[in-house]
Amino acid sequence: MEERLKRLEEIVRSLEAADLDMEGALTLFEEGVEHVRGA
Repeated sequence: MEERLKRLEEIVRSLEAADLDMEGALTLFEEGVEHVRGA
């Protein structure tokens, strides 16, 4: 659970940085959704 939260924080930071293209942002978003579902 703690590792999922840590990864979610990393994903949020990456999305907020806006250094990603649309495809990269969508991939991270989808990964984040999977982590939330698994928590």
